[in-house]
Amino acid sequence: TPLYSSAASDVYKRQGVLSASETGAEAYVKAGLRARPLGDEAVLDTDTFTLEGRAMRPVKRAVARVREAGCTITVQRHSQLDATTMQQIVELSEQWRGDEVDRGFSMALNRLADRTDGRSVAVLVRDASGQIVALQSFVPWGTRGLSLDLMRRSPEAPNGVNEAMVATLAEEGGDLGVREVSLNFAMFRSVFTGADKVGAGVGVRLADRVLTWGNRFWQLESCLLYTSPSPRDATLSR
Repeated sequence: TPLYSSAASDVYKRQGVLSASETGAEAYVKAGLRARPLGDEAVLDTDTFTLEGRAMRPVKRAVARVREAGCTITVQRHSQLDATTMQQIVELSEQWRGDEVDRGFSMALNRLADRTDGRSVAVLVRDASGQIVALQSFVPWGTRGLSLDLMRRSPEAPNGVNEAMVATLAEEGGDLGVREVSLNFAMFRSVFTGADKVGAGVGVRLADRVLTWGNRFWQLESCLLYTSPSPRDATLSR
């Protein structure tokens, strides 16, 4: 606000807001601040989510492929899982990760089976024999939201299990009181996409090279590739 801006100037303080929504950014710009895009966050609204439409055809095919393989998908709070299932999830998560360094998502909790995480949600895929072949874990985001924390799958799992798990959560999340699901945050999206365009400036191309190198450590471009398949109207700019 102008009053706050004046007070901050009087004591030689710089103002700044990190991770503002698009609406908030517009308000701050009107107040005299400058906006700089950090990236895009893919957020699904469970009330409006649908598999219909041309943009969702690949996801719809993936869901059908998983179901045709005889798989079933369940969505439950961690507190609803029995001890045996939770222990199995922990063991499979480690087994499927292998020897690779685990570079998690922007808001990763980095733990499983903690008794204080009962509100977290597990999406499990079981094959025709009842064995778990893929899993995703989501942590609470506010009172009605979830944020993707962990994603694992067996090498033998059918193609499309990740899309099928997300779609099932979006369809059934309302029963758990979930209204929004954050899939990922793609940092510096404008740099990665801008560098591929004809006539990209030297600064953008240089930034792309630096960030591509950094992707080896922080999953910058990898997050963009995971966020990209989400429908455009479900992506909120941050």
